[in-house]
Amino acid sequence: MTRFGLLLFEIAKWQPLSHYHESMRRRNIIVSQENFSQKLLETEQQNLEFRMGIHYKSVVLSCLEGCGVEGGDPNDKRMRLAYFEKVVKVLNQCRA
Repeated sequence: MTRFGLLLFEIAKWQPLSHYHESMRRRNIIVSQENFSQKLLETEQQNLEFRMGIHYKSVVLSCLEGCGVEGGDPNDKRMRLAYFEKVVKVLNQCRA
């Protein structure tokens, strides 16, 4: 789910993730592959709602922060239901 959130983040900001890796490196922000999503949210999420709207921002945050279900098994019924509620249904509310 994190990968989908990163893809949506790239679309919203109209910048590849490599741009953010480089920006963090220049600012001496230490980032590992495991905590990149968290650092990205901490440092780069400004204007996300302005650019794409509240629903889209909510989906990006849900994907990058998790849908509120522990674990990561995509076959887990609770995980699929949380994904449907917090991602699919909310994306359906987006309007261009």
